[in-house]
Amino acid sequence: MLKAATRRSRAINILLDPPRGEGSYFRNMRGAITFLLSWTSVLCSAQHAVDSTRIADLLATLAERHFAPRIIDDQFSADVYTTYLSALDPDTLFIADDERRSLEPHRLRIDDQLKQGVPTFVRTCDSLMHHGLVRASAIVEHSGGGKVAIHHRWEEKLRAQAAELDVALNANAPTTSSAQEARTLIATRTQGELERRMERGKQERFDLFLATLAGVHDAQSTYLSPEEQNGFEQAMTSTFVGVGIDLVRNGMCLRVEALEPGGPAALSGRIVPGDELVQVSNVDGDLVPVLGMTVDQVVQLLRGPLGSPVTLHVRSAEGGTNAVPMQRATIRPDAGRAQARVLYGDG
Repeated sequence: MLKAATRRSRAINILLDPPRGEGSYFRNMRGAITFLLSWTSVLCSAQHAVDSTRIADLLATLAERHFAPRIIDDQFSADVYTTYLSALDPDTLFIADDERRSLEPHRLRIDDQLKQGVPTFVRTCDSLMHHGLVRASAIVEHSGGGKVAIHHRWEEKLRAQAAELDVALNANAPTTSSAQEARTLIATRTQGELERRMERGKQERFDLFLATLAGVHDAQSTYLSPEEQNGFEQAMTSTFVGVGIDLVRNGMCLRVEALEPGGPAALSGRIVPGDELVQVSNVDGDLVPVLGMTVDQVVQLLRGPLGSPVTLHVRSAEGGTNAVPMQRATIRPDAGRAQARVLYGDG
């Protein structure tokens, strides 16, 4: 550690006081570093301004158009605090208990922070969540983890999901090898989900905060991010080829909530709301386990050429598993198709 610190100190000294004859090179390097730092600061400031404007616009809209606008006070702040943390990390897999306690001073200050733009509370949560995602990735890869309680929660979560997948795929005779395959598959999919959340995390977490503001202000109000609004409008004005099921993701599982009237799934007579989707055949006819996959990933499996075959394996509420073959058909939104949605958590 001391040697590393010494090397860093020497590097800094060289930049500040370059060796004789090499001043031009180091001056250019210093200039490049200064430019990058300045440009990064400009970008952060610009994004902060955009996010602050979105918050102000949302609160103004709620205040102007709601018949009984809620007062933005300490109680509102406390409700936003509790609701946002519950939605952000419902199972305490990312933000450790001591880290949550460090957020407590923000509980009654969010209303005041909103007047300044993006609340400090949001930025602090964002930093903690990013760190938590990196920590979770290390746990899944068995390369570390740090927080003992969080490490234990992740181990229990992965173990339970692997056991569930093993039973779903090998209901008749689970074996040691099949259990290992299930654990490997769950770890791979979990790692993929963590990477996706790290890539898109900051914006998704900010959109979640805006949705929290709208929901706390009025339980009947729903905030749609620009991406969600675009997807919703496309869904309501276009047709696609698929099987016509409305899926709800709850934790790692995908449950059938509704069937499109006249769609292949409904016409099969063998799939009902409440069934759990276990496997879907791909273009080669191979069955792909869907436990742990995102809704978008499963949608890609369910869609395909008009008239092409696809087989769905579903597990009923009673526990029996059925293989249901069908052919994809054109699904029209005006026939009653609903939008798939994600429920965060494992419950």
